[in-house]
Amino acid sequence: MSVYTSLLFRFRLPAVMLAFPLLLAMGGNVAGAARSLEEANAILEQAHLAFERGEAERARDLYAQVGRSNYTAPYVWFNAGTAAYRAGDNGRAVLYYARALRLDPGHDLARQSLEVASPATNDAGTGLLGLLGQLLHRTTALPWVIAGQILFLTLCYSAAKTLAVSDPERRGHWLAVLLWTLFFTAAVFFAGWAAHQGSFLRGDAVVLEDGTVTRSEPRPDATAVLELPAGTLVRFREVQPRQGFIRVELLDGRGGFVPADSLERI
Repeated sequence: MSVYTSLLFRFRLPAVMLAFPLLLAMGGNVAGAARSLEEANAILEQAHLAFERGEAERARDLYAQVGRSNYTAPYVWFNAGTAAYRAGDNGRAVLYYARALRLDPGHDLARQSLEVASPATNDAGTGLLGLLGQLLHRTTALPWVIAGQILFLTLCYSAAKTLAVSDPERRGHWLAVLLWTLFFTAAVFFAGWAAHQGSFLRGDAVVLEDGTVTRSEPRPDATAVLELPAGTLVRFREVQPRQGFIRVELLDGRGGFVPADSLERI
């Protein structure tokens, strides 16, 4: 059996999912999820068959059922996202791809698929913060860690030179180098941590339905601010809903109140 490069473009399943059982246990069990490894693998087989038959909605639901159980893995959510995308359910496609990346930030197929499925509202902008966010979104932690190690060695060298020289002017020079290197070292290590976490720019939740309206106040008759397409990533600005609404912010900084039941946490 050949190994397919991408479900999103070929609409087929990665051979690795057909050949191996699920071995990774994560999270807590929930209602409607698989209760054992054998049951999870049986549901996966049903999902594979449903997808091959063109029953994308059923395949989506079956993959998600396994994904919500103790027996999940990045490829389960990736397959669920691709089935959702094929079924025209863009909201859950983005949600499930994001969940795959939360489990495995280095999952390139999920990253590429998320970029294809994401609506324009997930553009973080073109300013300095927007460019930084795109850079974090498109990189893994490894290059940041390597850069951080180089800067750390430079930091140690600068500290040694600062302590070694006796001339006040030269010491001030090396002290300035030391402080700037310390700043950049901290920034690079933070970037590596953010990339390892899947990047904070992916948000906390996903809008599931097209035409979801953000409002200026937490009530149905408040002024409409934005109309969001399915698949919009948002960050929570408040922890608890108010009158069924919760305050959110888009990746570009715009925001408002949306019905809490229109979102699902990543």
